[in-house]
Amino acid sequence: MLKIIAFILSFISFVISLVMYPQLPDQLAILSSSGERGNDVDKAFGAYIMPALLLIAWLVHIVIEHIDIKKLQTAFSDC
Repeated sequence: MLKIIAFILSFISFVISLVMYPQLPDQLAILSSSGERGNDVDKAFGAYIMPALLLIAWLVHIVIEHIDIKKLQTAFSDC
């Protein structure tokens, strides 16, 4: 159930980025950890980096969930 919710949330973030993309300026400011304005990034990168990271994290979670540690340990112990 949580996997489905995580996928839906990452999908919704992509949809929001698609809808808001035309309204974004050409350059987006990135804030530093101190809250000051840092470098500017292209709007495509700024709009889609967080949804992409959410999707990657979801995929990594799915892959890790299917790895059998015991099977890997026995495979590498034979080497």
